[in-house]
Amino acid sequence: MSRVARIDEKLRNMTKPELHPVDEFYLDGDLVIVTCAGFEDRSVALLNWAISSNKRISNVILVEYKPILPENRLEELIRICETSNIQYQVIQHDRENQSCGGEEIIKATAGHLGPVIIDISGMSRLLIVQIVVALGRRKTGFRNAFIGYTEAAIYPPSIYEVSEALRNVTYGDDNDVYFLSSGVHDVSIVPELSSVALQGQPIRLILFPSFNPDQFSVLRSVIQPSYVSIIHGEPPSDDNKWRQEAISSLNGIAHLLHKEEYTISTLHHSATVDTLLNIYKKYGDLQKLIIAPTGSKMQSVGVGIVRTYLEDLQIAYPTTRLFSNPSDYTHGVNKSFILPLADYTDKLPL
Repeated sequence: MSRVARIDEKLRNMTKPELHPVDEFYLDGDLVIVTCAGFEDRSVALLNWAISSNKRISNVILVEYKPILPENRLEELIRICETSNIQYQVIQHDRENQSCGGEEIIKATAGHLGPVIIDISGMSRLLIVQIVVALGRRKTGFRNAFIGYTEAAIYPPSIYEVSEALRNVTYGDDNDVYFLSSGVHDVSIVPELSSVALQGQPIRLILFPSFNPDQFSVLRSVIQPSYVSIIHGEPPSDDNKWRQEAISSLNGIAHLLHKEEYTISTLHHSATVDTLLNIYKKYGDLQKLIIAPTGSKMQSVGVGIVRTYLEDLQIAYPTTRLFSNPSDYTHGVNKSFILPLADYTDKLPL
């Protein structure tokens, strides 16, 4: 008698959807676009593309972060909608009270039968996971759901800035080195993405290291994992591949005990899905797995897909306390992509 495959096995074995450049992907019907009013140039790129491509847009849902930063581009996005006579609504998302944030945003798309594009270009990693899970758990699942993503032209910090900052620093020194952000406000474990550990079950932390080493440090202190799985991000551009080693050095990965390491693409979400499923297959029966989605935005999409199907995974997010000047973040706009998600529901309905 043949064994029935588990849902994680089915998810691992299915062919995952792929990214498509926006200019090579056909979208039919009235669009709803969900986008965040971030302060990066790329946060307005997808909406501008949709308008310039004469897409039929029935509604734009603008997510405004609280606490409010004056540098965020909410007024610019509103002006774009009003100039083009596009209906829009503003939904506030509180970074200090993030429970059910994804569900509230997806509720605003209820009743719309056409394509829903979630533009993650200006979104926080936790909100990306929350929205992806909320999408997957709709009655229609991931059908007519798409991820929009725009690459930046320049990703700070530069190799010169990092090299200079790390030149005279040895791991374990009291000297703090920070780029873009520092500190952790708290470790957010929202109820819709939590799970329960069995008594005596060891904890494995699955982490995507970043340029903010406080995130890893605080997670280890709060969660106190017995084991750590490190997922390094490999940027698609050769010019940025140095970042992987710099981030690893900044977080002291080489000095960790009881660790395993993986290196995967920062752009293609399927690499994250497959890696997390492999970790789940190895350890999920005996260990409590906690994922901290602190990697790239597209890696966070992969985390959201896996969490949609595997509810025994827990998501923990170290919310950044201090950001550097918004002008220090990414600049310019490179390629924009569309990722169709319908295959997940069509091939693996919940």
